[in-house]
Amino acid sequence: YHITNRNIKMKNQNYIPNNVKIQENVLIRRYTYENLLLDNIKKGNVEQAKFYLNKLLEHFDFSVRLPFENLRANKNGIFILAGIIRKSVEDIKVPLTEINLLSSKVFYMIENIDSKKELLKVCNFIVEEYSRLCLHQTSVQHHSTLIDNAIFFININLKKNITVTDVAKYCNVSIEHLSRKFKLVKKITLKKYIINLKIEHSLIELKNPSYKIKEIAMIYDFGSSEIYSKHFKKLFKLSPMIYRKNITL
Repeated sequence: YHITNRNIKMKNQNYIPNNVKIQENVLIRRYTYENLLLDNIKKGNVEQAKFYLNKLLEHFDFSVRLPFENLRANKNGIFILAGIIRKSVEDIKVPLTEINLLSSKVFYMIENIDSKKELLKVCNFIVEEYSRLCLHQTSVQHHSTLIDNAIFFININLKKNITVTDVAKYCNVSIEHLSRKFKLVKKITLKKYIINLKIEHSLIELKNPSYKIKEIAMIYDFGSSEIYSKHFKKLFKLSPMIYRKNITL
């Protein structure tokens, strides 16, 4: 076999081409921009993330690692960057199934890059899609916390005259915002959720014959046995009295 001097040097583990010996200030800029890129992706700030991506690519050339195979070196660099981004978004609990799906698509796209123009296009795609996943996850987590707080307040005040305004004040959001998010997550209006929960909890007293229907209505602050019975029928399709008779049979 014909072995050149370059082949021999590359087999020597201590050999590093001169153009790979990057100055420390270049490395500092690289890792600064890389961290800013990751931070903005996790916040879902697409435009800022793309800005720092461009800064990163501007100050660090992956191709120097394989000066004789520039395209391969750039692909390897993007593979590494994509892996760092993928691992980073796990921190904000983006579902692993979604990460895996996007990661597989990114892997395929990188491997099929055939020009420098495609490199930038794929890099932008990676940043945009991971930012989108993070933004969605942050939104879901916010909704979940808001709804959990609302339900907590409702549960501890179930035997009081709870209004949507009361719940919104406790959650420190507007009535409109809370109502919209609650309906989006629970598929029911907040007002109806409160009424239905009162009715469901009233079954405890309804199973106890010592409680009159009127008394149960007062316990859950329905105002009257007629109002209580009306809501009960809407939920269970029968009156409280018939329900009580059925459970005692």
